[in-house]
Amino acid sequence: VYYFGKSTSFEIDVIQVTDIEITPTKTYRYGKTPAIADFDITFVYSDGSKLPSGDSSLELTYDENLLKECNTLSPGKTKATIKATQADYGLEFTKEVEVEVETPIGVEVTKAPTKTEYQPNETFDPNGMRVDLIYDNGNGKTTKVQIKNNALTFRVSTATSGEKNVTIRTDIPGLDVIFSDAKLKTPITVLGNVGQTESTASSSTTAPVTPGNSSDFNALPIIIAAVALVVIAAVVVVIVVVKKKKK
Repeated sequence: VYYFGKSTSFEIDVIQVTDIEITPTKTYRYGKTPAIADFDITFVYSDGSKLPSGDSSLELTYDENLLKECNTLSPGKTKATIKATQADYGLEFTKEVEVEVETPIGVEVTKAPTKTEYQPNETFDPNGMRVDLIYDNGNGKTTKVQIKNNALTFRVSTATSGEKNVTIRTDIPGLDVIFSDAKLKTPITVLGNVGQTESTASSSTTAPVTPGNSSDFNALPIIIAAVALVVIAAVVVVIVVVKKKKK
């Protein structure tokens, strides 16, 4: 430091960011991807002091793709990975943060499938159907979040005709119990006579021969008469031949 021709020197301590602390500020619902804005981030300096990242001029770059890998399908605790870097200062931090996935209070079919009528033994088609998880907002209101059909299983037999209920389940841990308790179903109709079984529903291609209706059956007496005449004629011929020999 120079002042009116005089100079002096002194030492100063330059503190650097040596770590970061991350605190989640919200919970998540089925399928919701966390974002960096959902976390409070605090810089930890080399002298032990701390400063919220928003109050610092230092800006870190965060890897959003790692957050997309966070599994928010099952209710309960899960891990989110956050990676932060700053190239100019050679900083890189990777942290695993525990976040909470809310448990829905119920589940319901909010839209029926497009196809509701089936032929015997036809496979159930869930296209067009919507199944929603129900969440409590805590203010007497609820929010519905759709669960994708590829996360569901459907059980129904279309071997016999009549009104059927398709049982809807999921194998996602934590949600499977909710689906089971709700006994979730959607109705369909299998066409055909009520109570008709698979074997009786099939038609035969062989028609029975009924007396009086078949031309083959009506020709039978004529054939028999013709045969009788031939036999009688043969007998007459034999008799004539025998008589001639006796003479």
